[in-house]
Amino acid sequence: MEEEIRSSCPLCGCFHPLSTLEKHVNSHLDEDESARDQALALELASLPDVSPIKVSEPWKLSKVTCSFCQELIPLEEWESHDVMHEIQLEEFIGDRPDQDNCKNDKEENPLKKFRTEECASTSRIPHSVSVRSVQSIVLNQKKEEYRRVNEGIMNLIRDCLYSEKESSCSTVITGYLDHFESCAFEDVGWGCGWRNIQMLGSHLLTHHWAKEVLFGGVGFVPDIPSLQQWLELAWTCGFDEHGAEFYQFKIHGCREWIGTTECAALFRSFGLRARIVDFSSAVRKLENGQATIDRWFQRKVPESGNAQNKMSVQLPGTNKIHLNVECDACGAYPIKGKRYKSKKKENYDLCSSCILQETKQQDYEELTSCRSASLKQEAVKDENVNHEHLIKWVWDYFIDHVSSPVSKACLDLFQGHIATSGSTPLYFQHQGHSRTIVGVQRRKKHAASNEEVFLLVLDPSNKTEELLQSLRSKRNWQKLIKRGVHTLKKRSYQVCYVEPGIAEGQELQELKILKSEHFYN
Repeated sequence: MEEEIRSSCPLCGCFHPLSTLEKHVNSHLDEDESARDQALALELASLPDVSPIKVSEPWKLSKVTCSFCQELIPLEEWESHDVMHEIQLEEFIGDRPDQDNCKNDKEENPLKKFRTEECASTSRIPHSVSVRSVQSIVLNQKKEEYRRVNEGIMNLIRDCLYSEKESSCSTVITGYLDHFESCAFEDVGWGCGWRNIQMLGSHLLTHHWAKEVLFGGVGFVPDIPSLQQWLELAWTCGFDEHGAEFYQFKIHGCREWIGTTECAALFRSFGLRARIVDFSSAVRKLENGQATIDRWFQRKVPESGNAQNKMSVQLPGTNKIHLNVECDACGAYPIKGKRYKSKKKENYDLCSSCILQETKQQDYEELTSCRSASLKQEAVKDENVNHEHLIKWVWDYFIDHVSSPVSKACLDLFQGHIATSGSTPLYFQHQGHSRTIVGVQRRKKHAASNEEVFLLVLDPSNKTEELLQSLRSKRNWQKLIKRGVHTLKKRSYQVCYVEPGIAEGQELQELKILKSEHFYN
């Protein structure tokens, strides 16, 4: 028998038959691999513990803006955040029965009553208001964009008042509010009423009793379309039936003028005690023994969008009188002679004297339109209008809510004292335009002189940036803020203000019918 051929192992040098050599060599390789694995295991075991690396998913880093609270929310948290707002809204409106049972009627939020109150008897209005309709407005309303003033616009006005050389004066101003301007291609020519509501609303949101109910408790001032929806809801709930009928219960998306009655109806629908005062030089029509609220501001907007009547009267000689138009720089009323209207500012006119002091005369156009001379008598009557009762009322209104007795006493000394009132600003309406009164100043040049009175107003037709430049530089701010008694040449004025507190029950029902306090010359 032939002996099998042997060969040496390349790893250990031992001789093995060729038939078993391959198996022998593989055994060496398996031993080495096992040894390496064991060594690696021992090395890894000796290392300190480390947390595994988390790989972030790109979509989780994205954020979206919540339309309810305006906060940036991570996308992965959006669903739970949205559910949180739904629960808050149910608790706010009172949609859950257990919430209704655990609260006293006196503590009930006025918005809760929207789902149970009987609405007006008009056949065009439903008998109840859906909770879902309120939810829709609250969740979909948008925050109005405006120029935020870090120093506070009322603080800037106060600094300018202190900087005046005249020290023989006394001034009362309201507290915090923001300025909202009319915007080109949005509401110029018709939106001044809405802008004044926004200014008044910004002040009311600083009071806890109003912030809890106003605009669904969102804590911000809504834009004009959202305010229009709130007003339509107020009409649906029976507030100001006459105003609702005038607008045919439709205001959302419309470019219509509004006035004090719409302002009052909107705020009253939240349970706020909004009041109207009517100052007139002529006795109004009586209805059931009471003077009716003048709704002359509820007239259709002219196509030109101009907030004042473009009319002038040709007098004997070469002069003209521009009826119902005052110079916004010096306060001359009516403008006599040439009138220059701003191309960039809404409802802003200058007389022939003030245009010479204007650095940008190219921004003004001279108006030469003329109407019948039969209007001359009306101009003469307007020149003789006296609204001293309005000035006295405004002064008493602001001073009544000055909390410090010492501060009140200082105001009688005419020594430059400036007091802050707890009163809300005044929505100030006259035919063709509205503004916001934020204070009043009384001034005497000397002890024996007659007293001068100036209303301090914020006008939505003024650009906020230009207003801030004037206030911060303390130059030409008076012509933007101050309005003397001699400028009150309209035959009728109205103001709307809000008293503290929330109306409930029978008082809330009575607020649906608008009444006003009247003062006549």
